[in-house]
Amino acid sequence: MRPETIFILDDENLIRWSLKNKLSKAGYETMEAASLRDAQSALKSREPDLIILDQNLPDGTGVGFLEELRGAGSQVPVVMLTAVDRSNTAVQAMKLGAADYITKPINFDELLVVIEKTLESQRVVERLNRLQREKEGETEMVGDSPALARVYEFIRQVARSKSTTVLVTGESGTGKEIVARAIHAASDRRDKPLMTVNCNTLSETLVESELFGHEKGAFTDAKNMKKGIFELADTGTIFLDEIGDISQKMQVKLLRVLEQKTFQRVGGYNDITVDIRIIAATNRSLEERVEEGKFRTDLYYRLNVAQIVMPPLRERGDDILQIADHFLRLFNAKFRKSFAGMTDDVKEHFRRYPWFGNVRELRNVIERAVLLHDADMLRPEHIELSWPKNDPTGGGGQEAGATDDLSLSDLEKQALINALEKSGDNQSRAAKLLKITRDTLRYRLKKYGLNNH
Repeated sequence: MRPETIFILDDENLIRWSLKNKLSKAGYETMEAASLRDAQSALKSREPDLIILDQNLPDGTGVGFLEELRGAGSQVPVVMLTAVDRSNTAVQAMKLGAADYITKPINFDELLVVIEKTLESQRVVERLNRLQREKEGETEMVGDSPALARVYEFIRQVARSKSTTVLVTGESGTGKEIVARAIHAASDRRDKPLMTVNCNTLSETLVESELFGHEKGAFTDAKNMKKGIFELADTGTIFLDEIGDISQKMQVKLLRVLEQKTFQRVGGYNDITVDIRIIAATNRSLEERVEEGKFRTDLYYRLNVAQIVMPPLRERGDDILQIADHFLRLFNAKFRKSFAGMTDDVKEHFRRYPWFGNVRELRNVIERAVLLHDADMLRPEHIELSWPKNDPTGGGGQEAGATDDLSLSDLEKQALINALEKSGDNQSRAAKLLKITRDTLRYRLKKYGLNNH
């Protein structure tokens, strides 16, 4: 891995020489310039990882140069150098997006800490952006069904709006994260960070530090100050997946961020102000969680400013085949296979299968088929659509194609009946067995005239 490059822009030769020597010993490469003109010329040929920028330059000001950089779309982190009595300069610089500032005379140890902290934050953002780009090929929104058309329209409306909170609900595997990415990509925040947090994978002891950061010495292992996800995502978007699983303590803190746009790092006392859009998602019924006393009513209403319910795959008609084609092309390329398409039998199986795991299940079925087989077409013997014998759908381990005499409605109705029988007519338990929300279960029961259960 190449050393990170730091650009020193200062008109004092002694300062440039001193910083260059000390930064080189610390393992950094350096570039340098004594004027804005020289800096502009140098930056045309190479972009550094960080700029140390003095305020007073012979042909302009550091703040003016920073404004020019941001206006041109450059997101290179900048650390300002300013005189002790020029605090207004620091304020201006921070408003323009400077990462931090150091007062003269320069304390090199302090500067080194600021540089490392700033570069680490940049590394985190770059890693997340890289992961996002890698995932985009596998999380593209595909389909043109009426149900998905409503989702597209919602995304357009929300992306253009100034609403900073969005709630996305739907069964597991329906593509709630894809909606979050699409909203971010269509908004004026698209060039800012999009950070994803899976709330049910963070332990109670770590979640606060991960989200809000911590000050040095806040707890035993806090060797240095650390920015949290909310701070790193400033001016961008945070996607909070499985929001229904966060603790009461974190619900209070999240409510404060939503209402006041401020928070404190763990062990800190200063309020940090951020401008972020929060997109929360859940496959649970938050209304039920509120009724059970497990989710705050005020937080629910604060999140539920704009809500979209992602349709299950089985309600999207021939979108199923379009998505299957998309995944077939994707995994052809990934595994260097050459499936030209799907046979009519496979298409029929895909149309009839209830897809309780939704798009995620379809993706896994295609991936497995392409990985394990070589053929010109995807055929019934290549795909596995069987249910486990203990599955409440009553599939009984049937192979693909064994349900040719049943319609999708028959399968769905039987699955509902079996789940209710297994749960003793307890709708919450039945919904969990089917991996759907209780609201979806109630809708299905009404649809098939099973309300008496």
